Amino acid sequence: MNQTIRAIIFDFNGVIVDDEPIHFKATSRVLSELGIFLSDEEYNQNFLGCADRESFSKIISERSSKPVASPEVEKLIARKSDYYLDVISAGPPFVPGAIDFIREAAGGYRLAIASGALRREIDFVLSAGGLTDFFPVVISADDTSYSKPHPEAYQRVLEQMDGGLQPADCVAIEDSTRGVASAKNAGMKCLALTTTLSHERLRDADWILPGFPPLKSVPWSAYSETVL
Repeated sequence: MNQTIRAIIFDFNGVIVDDEPIHFKATSRVLSELGIFLSDEEYNQNFLGCADRESFSKIISERSSKPVASPEVEKLIARKSDYYLDVISAGPPFVPGAIDFIREAAGGYRLAIASGALRREIDFVLSAGGLTDFFPVVISADDTSYSKPHPEAYQRVLEQMDGGLQPADCVAIEDSTRGVASAKNAGMKCLALTTTLSHERLRDADWILPGFPPLKSVPWSAYSETVL
């Protein structure tokens, strides 16, 4: 690897905020109101890292005898988001070390977010952590047509970031198999954090760590320099 790393692109859920269990509970609550029940094991296996629109559409089509039209899916997504925000309104559970890592990394790298979360959820959490100004580019579920593992979210980040960045200039940080595949499909290197899934499940990532390391010891540091 001879390319200088110039940008770090963060997934959101499970990478910046440790909220995957909250999303599961909010999703399960909405589904239970439709008479559909989903285990956490099934959620982690099949829907972790998947945007709500795809998750709800797929689950309902498989479990319900009555199809749900797209406008109804959007209402379910909004209700689930309300449940999610109700829980984290008292204070988002940030991934340990994430805030410090982001603040330090902003001094030497361009930062962005590529997520399947709703923009209102991302904005709330970033504001609560004092992180909004560190992310001039945020791509959310509101900005994409395809869910991860499709590379669209990462491709949209590159379109919006200044400086003519190429995929090889970037490292993505992910916590799900779908997320890792999305970053790799976009041609980027990927660091996976085992905040949600096991090391074995994330084996396709370039590097796998249990959490955020000090910035000076990130795996790609030997190839990086401060290039803003």
